[in-house]
Amino acid sequence: MDPISVSLFLHLLLLLADHHLAADDVSDALFNNRCKELCGDLSLPYPFHLNSSCGPQVDAFRLTCTHNSSLYLTLGPTELRIIAFLTSDSILLDYSKSKSNSNSNSSPCDRWYADLNDTAGVLNRNPFVAVTPDNVLRLYDCDDSSVCRSGCERVGGCEGTGGVYQGCCYPLSDGSVWKAGEGFGVFGEYGCRGFSSWVEKRGLVGNARRGIEVEWAVPRRLLEDVACADGAVMVNSTVVKKGYRCACGPGLVGDGFARGIGCFKDPCTIEPNIGIVPVWCNSNTFVSFTQSSKVVFGDFLANLFTIDPNIGIVLVR
Repeated sequence: MDPISVSLFLHLLLLLADHHLAADDVSDALFNNRCKELCGDLSLPYPFHLNSSCGPQVDAFRLTCTHNSSLYLTLGPTELRIIAFLTSDSILLDYSKSKSNSNSNSSPCDRWYADLNDTAGVLNRNPFVAVTPDNVLRLYDCDDSSVCRSGCERVGGCEGTGGVYQGCCYPLSDGSVWKAGEGFGVFGEYGCRGFSSWVEKRGLVGNARRGIEVEWAVPRRLLEDVACADGAVMVNSTVVKKGYRCACGPGLVGDGFARGIGCFKDPCTIEPNIGIVPVWCNSNTFVSFTQSSKVVFGDFLANLFTIDPNIGIVLVR
């Protein structure tokens, strides 16, 4: 390969990496399930699936895609829309109960955006999902203001007339009223009637996302049906009781599940003495790139290199 071709190739490679990193900044090395199922712009990671042949025979992990654009998770008799798969262990849910309300024009700062009594039981802990402490609630019409906390008022930006914020706030990480994994029924005991929710990771004020984060896990009783792959370890869930997930060991990436894509060599691992261009350290981008290099770079540039998925590198010709 001549120096100009190498320079052009590396430049395009970096541009593509920057594009994917910006789009996937909330992901944590998420991998599409073995059927590469999509709903709108959401890729479904294993064990979640639409078609029964693409995941375990467990109803809790079977999702519904409406109009090929909106993805729903069933919790008891209720379907909640999935906004995003935040990391390899959590999901961001829309807390509006009905499909019709998920497209409502009402503001999350509106007292009637979500009724606490209607939603409280839906989000109770179950064997597969549980609410995480990273959520910050805005509570409306509470009879007892002792549930309110200071320091989180600005989350969600619900500033009203004269700089007064709508409702009051309670970060679930406070832990004095709400306990990890519980639903929201406890706030009804303070006479609260409405709520909205944002996820705020690592205390980054201004970077909160509307929705409710729930951790997902596989109940240990299903260990034989949802087994870990070779090279993976079983990781205990944090707020889901007696739950686990599979995670690939050091030097490996993948979803960690035997019937998912399993584990393979980390694309950031550099093989010595074979003349390679390392792939950038972003697993989502790597998977996308290996599947669509000719689409992205065109036949001319694609013919200048080959991709070895077994060792996660670009081999320069």
